[in-house]
Amino acid sequence: MRFVTWVLIAILFLTAGCVEQTPLPTPTPTVVPTPEFTATPLPGEVLLVTQGVTDPDLFSAAQETLNRLATGSGLILVVKESVTSDEIPPQVVIAVFLATPPDLAALTTGASQTQFVVVSPVELPVAPNLSVILANPENLYFLAGYTAILLSNDWRAGGLLPGGIPEANLLQQAFLNGGAYFCGTCSPIYPPYLNFPIQTALPPGSDPNAWIGMANQLMAYRLNVMYVSPEAASPELYDFLVSQNLVLLGTGTPPESAATRYAGSVIQDPIPPIETLWPDLIAGIGGKTMNADLLFTKVNPTLLTEGLQRQAEEVISQLREGLILTRNP
Repeated sequence: MRFVTWVLIAILFLTAGCVEQTPLPTPTPTVVPTPEFTATPLPGEVLLVTQGVTDPDLFSAAQETLNRLATGSGLILVVKESVTSDEIPPQVVIAVFLATPPDLAALTTGASQTQFVVVSPVELPVAPNLSVILANPENLYFLAGYTAILLSNDWRAGGLLPGGIPEANLLQQAFLNGGAYFCGTCSPIYPPYLNFPIQTALPPGSDPNAWIGMANQLMAYRLNVMYVSPEAASPELYDFLVSQNLVLLGTGTPPESAATRYAGSVIQDPIPPIETLWPDLIAGIGGKTMNADLLFTKVNPTLLTEGLQRQAEEVISQLREGLILTRNP
């Protein structure tokens, strides 16, 4: 019996050795694809260039407005003091210059993908990617002359204007024409008799005492309103004019000491036309020219009343639309 058991065990072992073993499958290696890297496009930019700008209020207004417009269009605002033609990268969609750059032609040609907006006192050569905001100083001086007469009693208004510069004669004539636009021959009813407004001029950079001397000459004609150009303005001059109890009109920011006699400032604002042009600029459409806005700031409503402002704003509207020829109104 034991023999038979061992024989059976041996047969079982021999049988197991004859069974064909199924080989284990060879594992297939996992192929990891090589990642493909694509460059993330840089966000579009609006470039604000401040070269040649001396008015901090203009810079602040431009920065605030352009930042709002850029954000609303999915762009970012970049501010630089100056740029050259090779410093405007492809992502710059719009470049705004608050004063005319000396290399404008190179800029517009070298960055043809960018729409340029330039604030200029004169018309500029036409280019398909250039829009111009005309900040014509003749318009400003015309409005200053008109408003000075508007503020005056018996038409007795004068102006301290720039002289000794190429455009001096045009600015002086625009000031006189602005007054005449309101009242024709503005002849007073009591002496001394002459047509107002009157003006005198000195070169920019003249000493404040020289301007005070010129103001004294005008005071002989019994003025009650004086326009002070940016070239004439100084604390010393304002202190003198306040002591003469004049109503004052200017273009900048007066000293605090003049606040009670200061009616307001006449300024040119190139920023609203940029807002008007914005949809075209975003669409890549340029080649347009618009006039800068004229407006009043630093207004003392007890002197430059709401009614007087409304009258002046009618002239502003006509100047904006080019309906008044400041050299021959």
